[in-house]
Amino acid sequence: MAKAAQTPVAAALGADLDPTTAAELRQLRTLARRQAQELNILKKAIASCLL
Repeated sequence: MAKAAQTPVAAALGADLDPTTAAELRQLRTLARRQAQELNILKKAIASCLL
């Protein structure tokens, strides 16, 4: 039997993933968010040095 189609949002949120994969996806998203914050901090620091 074919799986029901997921909305893009449900697929992006990790709906219908096994628990291990869902946990890994959450960890990766957390890491990506942290790295984005660190990048913004570094950009601001560099910009302040160039003023």
